Amino acid sequence: MSADQDLLSLPCGLCDFSTPATGQANMAAMVELLKLHQTQIHQNNAQKSGPSSNSEKVEEWINNSETVYIDPSDLGGKETTYKALSEAALYENPYNSSSSSYHPLSDIGTSTSRSDQLQLQPRRNIRGDPNQPPSSNRSQEQLRSVSQNYENRPREPERDFVYEEVQNQHSRAGPFPEPVNKRSCFSKKWFIMCTAILIPLAGLLSVGCYFYSDESRWESLKILLGLADGNDNSSLRPRFGIDLEQEDNLVFSVCGFSYKQGNKLGQVTYDRYFSNTNGFEPETGAVAAPSEGIYLVNFYSHIDSGTPTFQTIQDPKDFYSAYIRLNGENLEFEGHLKSSLVGNTENQDDVTTGRNLVLHLNEGDEVDVGLDKVMPNGAGLTHSSFCMVEIARSQRNAIYSCGFKSTHGNKIGVVTYDRHLTNRNGFGNEESLDLNRGSFVAPVEGVYLINFDTHFDTGRGPTSKDDKFNVVFRKNGHILEQVSIRTSMHGSDDNHDDVTTGRSITLHLKTDDQIDVFVEEVIPVGAGLTHSSFCVTLIHLVEAEIPASAFCGFMSGPVNSEGVLTYDRVFTRVDEYYYGGLNRQTGVFKAPKKGTYLVNFDTQVDSGPGPRVTSKQEYYSAYIRKNGKQLKFEGHVKSSVVGTDGFHVDVITGRSLVLHLMGSDEIDIEVNNVMVDGKGFYNATFCVTLIRADKDEIEE
Repeated sequence: MSADQDLLSLPCGLCDFSTPATGQANMAAMVELLKLHQTQIHQNNAQKSGPSSNSEKVEEWINNSETVYIDPSDLGGKETTYKALSEAALYENPYNSSSSSYHPLSDIGTSTSRSDQLQLQPRRNIRGDPNQPPSSNRSQEQLRSVSQNYENRPREPERDFVYEEVQNQHSRAGPFPEPVNKRSCFSKKWFIMCTAILIPLAGLLSVGCYFYSDESRWESLKILLGLADGNDNSSLRPRFGIDLEQEDNLVFSVCGFSYKQGNKLGQVTYDRYFSNTNGFEPETGAVAAPSEGIYLVNFYSHIDSGTPTFQTIQDPKDFYSAYIRLNGENLEFEGHLKSSLVGNTENQDDVTTGRNLVLHLNEGDEVDVGLDKVMPNGAGLTHSSFCMVEIARSQRNAIYSCGFKSTHGNKIGVVTYDRHLTNRNGFGNEESLDLNRGSFVAPVEGVYLINFDTHFDTGRGPTSKDDKFNVVFRKNGHILEQVSIRTSMHGSDDNHDDVTTGRSITLHLKTDDQIDVFVEEVIPVGAGLTHSSFCVTLIHLVEAEIPASAFCGFMSGPVNSEGVLTYDRVFTRVDEYYYGGLNRQTGVFKAPKKGTYLVNFDTQVDSGPGPRVTSKQEYYSAYIRKNGKQLKFEGHVKSSVVGTDGFHVDVITGRSLVLHLMGSDEIDIEVNNVMVDGKGFYNATFCVTLIRADKDEIEE
């Protein structure tokens, strides 16, 4: 090809091979076109070198996907004069249109130069031959003729072409952009407009999801925007000296300790508080919920009931009575603690007792404990602890069910319930706790806290029959032997035979696992179980975004010597941090992460036969310890009552605490005092459950 030869570009619809169907149709049309000029092609090929025919050139172009140059003389001595087609032209078949005879190669005018070449290229920017310089021999008159032919070409009215007129000979061989639909969002104008609209919408959606995912944040946002009822924005201010940002970092928990409430009626107040929530210390014995949520509330105390007199024996109202209260009102029955057991001597009149409840509280709800009845000869309440801890801030994805039974009595079988105290299943519409069946069904797999507390009326002793109350937990109909609640301690008369007791454990339940409470044995002369509460609460999902940690050990016993308790087996083990946990051989639990933990210790005590005289130093005593140091008072478990005969010597005692632990802190149980004639501690359970790791620990 000589230097004065010129190149013309042809981006046509026949070059579209983007889909198999389109490529096949266009290829067939191109071959037919080439056949019409077969004679001229052979004549021209005789004077040139290279491939023998244009069909071979087409095949070469298809196979190699490279630019192939076709001499316009091979197409009847005509050349193209247009440079661009619309996107629609690449997908439609214009030469089959009934409304027009338009053909992709119909825009061909007469050219004086028969040695120019056309370039075919599949949907790419059209360029001239990179090895040939642009022609300098094309006159301005020829260019104007080409442009005029181009402007006069037939067009379809609905096609949106982008035309660029050929202005000079350099633009003929230079780069030319692909056609662009003016209405496309990918044009510069529309791209800017779409971006300006979509980015703010995405930001608003993200902010909305952040607030709506948590009820407390959602309510705060509504108040801030003025959409909530009323104009009180006080909830947006720091509550109880707690900054809202700090509240998101820490779970709310507070525990108060009272060395001696004694026989003082009214609200139980505390000497000090141990808590992780920004040094929170209420001015009274009432603790207010900082936000709506699900809270575990427990109260434990030593009760010194004293010795009976002739006057108290005749008085059916001679007992200790305290209530967990909500906003100053007694939680009748479900919040009741009662003890009327008395000793033969003043040294045999102590037992640690308590109760656990799970409550749905609104912001500002106040919970406290009120002492409403005392025994004149007793020393009253000592070593009392009151804990309130947030389990969940939102009802969404929360599970908490509590049932209440006024009187179960001496019936053997499953305990059923009169009514729900609370019942929420955040994973479905079905009730988790069936009142009539007395069964809780786990909606999802997770770590669950199980609490059962009741009054036992054991009746008057002594008797010569070996009987007792024995209540067990069942999982899927099978008795959990390690989770028994046993008491057989008779009263010295008909009015002094009551005690509130129970057990708290943590279990790993799978979806559809069932838990119930089963009365296995009873004492015929006693009135049986009254004021019973059964609560099951989801603490953690298993294999969720936030790791869970829960361990429970069981010691069959009996142990009647001092030292740290060790365990026969671990019946709950959820270890998603793969560090720390409970070592059953040493009896030590090591915290895997810094956070808020629930510690439960419950045990049976066999104090030995009676009546007998004991010294002031004879009693059963154990402590919850932290890093080898006894938690004096708040971690103390004590029992000094003895049987009225040789058969009825059992009582269950224990304590629950909420502690804020650092990573690697250690918790264990130490026995520090025993009774020589008793058999000691047996059927003991020790559970430590992570309620929530601190936020900085979760993000590590």
